[in-house]
Amino acid sequence: MTNYDSNVLQENANALYARGSSLIVSHAVAGALLAWVAVYFLEPLILNQLRLPSTYSLIPLQFLAALVAAILGGVWGYGKGFALKLQAQVALCEMKIEQNTGLLLGIEQNTNWLEKIEQDISQSEERAALASFSR
Repeated sequence: MTNYDSNVLQENANALYARGSSLIVSHAVAGALLAWVAVYFLEPLILNQLRLPSTYSLIPLQFLAALVAAILGGVWGYGKGFALKLQAQVALCEMKIEQNTGLLLGIEQNTNWLEKIEQDISQSEERAALASFSR
């Protein structure tokens, strides 16, 4: 049987945060590259549809497509990254609840222990009083 280990939650939360932070850049770069490549391979079709000479360069269109795709990819990466960071926060919240619950259980056990000691003391005092009364 596997025992509970709060370090696993902490490691998971750290990994989720790291991944969430990197998604913005990775999605922006992937979007820019994908758009650049798409316009590059579709260049003959675009030139034909626009009735432009085959010597005409679509590099400005490639830059524009890459820029728009990078922005859209970054926004999408931000959303996914935020979801991962939220998931990390939920894990950290669960870990904190467990820690606080453990503290409360410890306080409850100490309270029960103190009550038992108080009962033992009062019983001892009653016995001592009875013993001195019967003499």
